[in-house]
Amino acid sequence: MIEACIINNQALFEHKVLSIDLPGNVFVPMAAQELRLVVQNLLQNAVHHSQGEQIHIRYRDNTLTIADNGQGLPEIFTANEQAFESGMRGPNSLGTGIGLSLVKRLCEKFSVEVMIESGETGVSVHLKFA
Repeated sequence: MIEACIINNQALFEHKVLSIDLPGNVFVPMAAQELRLVVQNLLQNAVHHSQGEQIHIRYRDNTLTIADNGQGLPEIFTANEQAFESGMRGPNSLGTGIGLSLVKRLCEKFSVEVMIESGETGVSVHLKFA
């Protein structure tokens, strides 16, 4: 399913360098439709909001990580998880501010822990599956 999301969103990556590290036959305990929505939202965020050139997708130790090498988020967004609040938009964002909120709610429904890290080297979102 993760691979299908990448393939279905190939046009997004036209001007990006994509690094993929996914073992074969990964099973995650999440319904396919919800997983597709979560991964698609995170990929779109990495493309549209990062202003970086690279996107890294990795699955290791039951954790899916989608990372970019953009400018990162202001500390207030990550320090108290405000990035996951509905209506919260980053600087210069043209989005609605519901994407990460939706990601968080869908992940909670399936007991998937969501963590976000941001710094000078970009933003990383980690989904830890039980």
